[in-house]
Amino acid sequence: MSKTIVAGLVLAVLSTGADGLLWSSGLQDNAVVYACAGGTLSLPWNLTLSGGDSIVDIQWFYLGLSEELIATEAHGNVLTMPAFSGRVRKISNVGIDIDGMQVLDKGNYSVEIVGRSAAGDLVNLRRSVHVFILDGLQTTDNNLHVTQQPVAEYDNSTDQYHVVLRCGTFEYPTQPPFDVTWETPLGQTEQSSSYKDGTFLLKLPNPVEGGTYTCRLPPSAACLHGNGTGEATLTVDKTEARLAVLEARQESLENKNSDLTNKYTTLKLEKDALENRVDDLQDKNTALAGLLNQTVSFHARLHVTQYNLPVGSSLILPRVLNNHGNAYDNDTGKFTAPYTATYCFLATTEDVNVNGRSALSLMVDDTEVDYTETSVALTWQSASLHAVVHLTAGQEAWLKVRVSDNYFDTYGTAFSGFLVDHS
Repeated sequence: MSKTIVAGLVLAVLSTGADGLLWSSGLQDNAVVYACAGGTLSLPWNLTLSGGDSIVDIQWFYLGLSEELIATEAHGNVLTMPAFSGRVRKISNVGIDIDGMQVLDKGNYSVEIVGRSAAGDLVNLRRSVHVFILDGLQTTDNNLHVTQQPVAEYDNSTDQYHVVLRCGTFEYPTQPPFDVTWETPLGQTEQSSSYKDGTFLLKLPNPVEGGTYTCRLPPSAACLHGNGTGEATLTVDKTEARLAVLEARQESLENKNSDLTNKYTTLKLEKDALENRVDDLQDKNTALAGLLNQTVSFHARLHVTQYNLPVGSSLILPRVLNNHGNAYDNDTGKFTAPYTATYCFLATTEDVNVNGRSALSLMVDDTEVDYTETSVALTWQSASLHAVVHLTAGQEAWLKVRVSDNYFDTYGTAFSGFLVDHS
């Protein structure tokens, strides 16, 4: 006989009913149920009734190519439809068994119940299941096979690698409705460790015992009907199996060592990057410290009153009160920038002679950047100038005499400057 698995449609729950009428069956709504061709489909639906609750009417339906009524019960009397005559037995209080199932009987089976609660309310309930009818061993080639995984598998629960045997390969859409049993070379019976990808798995304990391992499944549950065998064997070579465990451990250690090497390389790169950053910060700190030591400032005044100086000449202020950085030359009256930076310059002057005036230009090399001048018609006048300029190292800032009738009083004339910013 050919093997067949066909899916039916799944229906939803209609209502849950009152508190007193509760489902007590382990058969959940929309569950998947398997039955063998020629065998019995068991649908053990069951309700728990409280005092005063009652069941008024029950109907069982089959939905395949069309919806059919299987049987109905009213007032304790069960009436089976002709298509299912002689095949239906009621079990529990709302469940049924159906004998003589065939492959074409796949589909959806449901029960609809009308009940009455203790309070007199009518309650409607419905449950359905998805039924597969199996014919023959449901494996890829109608035979059962036991194989050994080529690579040992790590188990978190034991923190060890294990040789794994597989029994299958099954084609059930869900986990099969049975479990296989395993017989070890020592005659012990073991249950499967798990089910995955159509196979039942058995993890062999360490150290692996060599010999013949047998996978068995119950013929009735597997729908064999004498076709095919319900068991398969595999002889495990102890040396090869234990070697597989050692190889898996070795590979794991190599992977861990590789991971550690990669982590070490990453940490070393991070360490080198941090060291480079530290070196860079130290260089910047050294540079900043050097900049802090590159303070430049000066302040100079006249010794005596000056007048009738040549036009265009440098006003020399020989009395130096501050010359930090030694950038001001009191022989020439010129400030020479020691660094490329921004500087601030200030100058004040005063005349007390009605026949003279104070007129000065602030020069950078040969370029005028500011000037100031007093009136010739008045006496005791003061004037000032200031500028913030960016100088390249080696450029000169000085005060230029602008007019011939000049007069610069000793007490009111001064020239100052300082470094503002190295940027």
